Amino acid sequence: MRKKAILISLISIFSVFLFAIIITAVVLFSPCKHRWINANCTVAKTCSICNATEGETGNHNWKKATCRSPKKCTVCGKTEGSASKHYYIVNNDFGGYRVCAYCNEYEPNVHCSDCGWSTFTTGVGTEGITCPDCGNKVI
Repeated sequence: MRKKAILISLISIFSVFLFAIIITAVVLFSPCKHRWINANCTVAKTCSICNATEGETGNHNWKKATCRSPKKCTVCGKTEGSASKHYYIVNNDFGGYRVCAYCNEYEPNVHCSDCGWSTFTTGVGTEGITCPDCGNKVI
């Protein structure tokens, strides 16, 4: 009876061991079911499981240029070109002014009371501006 119990135990241990070897072989030697991470400007499409790569690197993800900085890739930091012009938003309150949406540069609007000509001061202040249409000093 004791020999039979030992034999059954050995067969059980061998079965578990054999099962573990089969499962390990299936996991190690079966092809990866890739989970791809999209390519970007620094790396090609990559599998998050086995690190396999496929294809070429992708395009840059450009953030548009502002009056303070040229266009810039949000992934790798590469810049191209130069800073753009101000992007003004006009507000007609208090006689009119415009403000840059990027840097908050403020420019008041000046008017000629005689002929109606108006312009933004573009950083020169309002003193000494002369109307180009009628020659009067604009205040």
